[in-house]
Amino acid sequence: MATLDDIRLRWQEALTRGDMTPIGAFFAEDGRYYAASGEVDTGPEAVVSGRQQEHDNMVKAAGGAPIEARIEKLERHELGDTAVEVGTYEVTAGGATVNEGSYIAIAGKVGGEWKVRHHMVTSKLPTPAQLEAQMAALA
Repeated sequence: MATLDDIRLRWQEALTRGDMTPIGAFFAEDGRYYAASGEVDTGPEAVVSGRQQEHDNMVKAAGGAPIEARIEKLERHELGDTAVEVGTYEVTAGGATVNEGSYIAIAGKVGGEWKVRHHMVTSKLPTPAQLEAQMAALA
């Protein structure tokens, strides 16, 4: 059975590899991912699709350079079959930061395994939609 630390490490590896497929297994069937853009993906398939799009946007922003992710847990509170984790992340490419922010995740045990029920991220950098809006405002 995967621990919450295993999930975080495997998520970091998937992001660095560029294959978001494993991330779907971390989510409950009704699990939700609240993106920094304001969009909400519900269910493992939608979470994978959204995360793959985010990954591809970061690679594009980095000029096609491979990216490296670092996810750091700051604190976790476990209350029986529920856990809340808070942390930070940074994504770099060629030594430059292409995204960074924080996250909060709520996980629960489903069939004896930890599954993410809610995962919300913030970003210090503008999202592609925000950049597009800024560019449109300048035109």
